[in-house]
Order: sequence, then C-alpha cells, then structure tokens
Amino acid sequence: MSSLNQVVLSGRVASPELKTLASGSSVFHFRLAVDQYSKDGNDVFFIDVDVWNAKQAEALYKIVTKGMKLTVAGNLKYQKWEDKEGNERSKFSVVASQVDLPPKGSKTDDDEQVKPAYSDNDIPF
Repeated sequence: MSSLNQVVLSGRVASPELKTLASGSSVFHFRLAVDQYSKDGNDVFFIDVDVWNAKQAEALYKIVTKGMKLTVAGNLKYQKWEDKEGNERSKFSVVASQVDLPPKGSKTDDDEQVKPAYSDNDIPF
C-alpha cells in the first residue's frame, strides 16, 4: 500500500518573510491562520508554510501581504529538535507546492475589497 502526504489549507497570511539561505537561494516563509469550527466555538491554528522554489518565493514575497487570504497545497513536513534546555520539541509545517492568490478585485468573506499589489505579468508560474 502506498502512502499519501498532501494537504490543502485556506486561511489568512501572518508574518510573511523572505529568507535568503547561505547558498544564495530564497525561501518564502509565512504562517497561515486557519479557522477550526466546532460546536464549542471557533479556534484559530497557525500553520508554518515554506515556499522553496526561489523564483516563486521571491515573486510571492512581493505580492503577499499580512491578512491576505490564500489557499495552499503541499506536503506535511515533520521536524524534531532539542531546545536550549534539552527538551525535545517537534512541529509539523507545510512545504507548499502551490499557492493560490485571490482573484483581482474579488471580495473576501469579510466583504472587504481585495486589492492585490500585483499584475498578471508579475507572477512567474
């Protein structure tokens, strides 16, 4: 039996940043605030997302802003490490293979007008 590691999330961007690695390559990192609805109320989870394709990472960094609603598809990545106090820590994050931007001029579920700071020519993918 083969396994499948694929996730699709939709939420709002928090803490977008472009990191440059020692190799000179770029990675676009952000947290995605995802709502979890239940009978007890609404919880928000923050999921770390990385875009490793340098060209895509740099283009997204120029146009994605805090609070923008995105849909992300990718694979789960599990990381385990030891902190400074010697405690074992771990987390899941998403390595994005696809990031869908809101259509130009679309309205969000909050009925706000979305005004992307990009044109179709800015997106290299």
